[in-house]
Amino acid sequence: AETNDVVFLFDGPILHDATKAAHLMIEGLPNPKPGKAEIGAFLGHRFPGLQKQLSHDGATFQTLPAADTPATTAKIDKIGETLRLTIHLNDADEIAVHPLAMSAMRDELSALRHIGETSPQLIWKLGANDAVVWANAAYLSLVDQIEKPAPGLKSDWPPIRLFSDLKIDATLPNQRANVFNPSTQTQEWYDITSSPCQGGSILFANCASAIVKADEQSKVFVQTLTKTFAELSTGLAIFDRSRRLVMFNPTLIEMTQLPISFLSGQPVFRAVLDRLRDGGMLPEPKNYSTWRAEVAALEVEAENGTYSEIWTMPGGQTYRVTGRPHPNGALAFLIDDISAEITRTRTFRSEREITQGVVDALDEAIAVFSRTGALIMSNAQYDEDWSEKDPKAGSNLTAELAFWQKTSVPNPVWTSIHTCITATTNRRPTTETIRLPDGRSVSCRVAPLVGGASLIGFRYDAVAQPPGEVDAVHQNLKRDLEVSESR
Repeated sequence: AETNDVVFLFDGPILHDATKAAHLMIEGLPNPKPGKAEIGAFLGHRFPGLQKQLSHDGATFQTLPAADTPATTAKIDKIGETLRLTIHLNDADEIAVHPLAMSAMRDELSALRHIGETSPQLIWKLGANDAVVWANAAYLSLVDQIEKPAPGLKSDWPPIRLFSDLKIDATLPNQRANVFNPSTQTQEWYDITSSPCQGGSILFANCASAIVKADEQSKVFVQTLTKTFAELSTGLAIFDRSRRLVMFNPTLIEMTQLPISFLSGQPVFRAVLDRLRDGGMLPEPKNYSTWRAEVAALEVEAENGTYSEIWTMPGGQTYRVTGRPHPNGALAFLIDDISAEITRTRTFRSEREITQGVVDALDEAIAVFSRTGALIMSNAQYDEDWSEKDPKAGSNLTAELAFWQKTSVPNPVWTSIHTCITATTNRRPTTETIRLPDGRSVSCRVAPLVGGASLIGFRYDAVAQPPGEVDAVHQNLKRDLEVSESR
């Protein structure tokens, strides 16, 4: 007959039958068909020792009082191979509840149960002995992945305690822990929040594997950048939005001789410049009173990405300092030691000046043209007597050739000279003779140079011919040109 008593009948580990009140009591368990172990774990937190008695059929059964209300008791009787668990309620437990209030409580219980079971979080409750007394579907699913029960079966109850190394401490409500999942062969990380409750603790775990992986990748990236920065030959200093030094590399220390203790203290931008100036590592300003204004301008130019200057150090080194804006208002300064480059440039300039002086000392007028016909070099003799003086004409072979023809007696050799200079194959030295209006003869030679360039040199006789002979020469050359054009 149906009664209001809470009675469970167990046939071995299986729940064989139960009263309506008993079914209502275990309605909140995750398994809709709980066994003796699950019910024992569920009631064990209220009736200390009950779980142990249920798990040992041959024990001497005792009446166990409830931990919160001793008048409520639990008793186990053995009837053949069947165990009967009876919960006797006290008067407080039997207080009648209005049907509407009971309906509201059932609706709330149903909603809370649905939330717990469908939550993607792992949610579980630990009893007073830190054993799992309740867990939602997400937690049990992870347990199944780890324990791998036989197909169609679930893991035993009570489930294993995941994160066994986790410290349940009110002073540590938020922790991060990991568990190895053999199903995926991965170490899964979770952010766990614990909250004390009656008879134990409720824990919530959110998967943090993606966050941990991102943190690891970020650390690897930072380590890679740090290693790269450490190997750079360029001094690097990065200042944050508040203009404090947040990153620097060893090259900066070597170049500036600033102590690492000072740089590690995250000094502000102007403090770094002050220390550089005190150490003789900045170009000495002519007027120190305006130096602070120049520093402010430097900062603004760096924010705009336009700051780039050459600093000549008192010790002879030459640095190129470049300022560049970085995200979130940060500034990056790069310092390159260009002393060797400056030395090479000065050496090259000196050698070029010496070469130009040697060429200018020659009595032969010399000009050098590139493969494309641009005038790339000439000496003083050529500039004075043979170079096109009109700047509009430009310094190129076409303009210069026109000037040569204009300042000399007409002669068909100019065509062969032009061919020699512009030829790309079979380039051979050649020498031709031309005459000037004053009767002097000029030896004009063309010599091929490397890279497709060509040299042309003019060397003329300073002795002028008699006017009659010059006129005769003009007439002969004119006649030769006419005959050549008619052919």
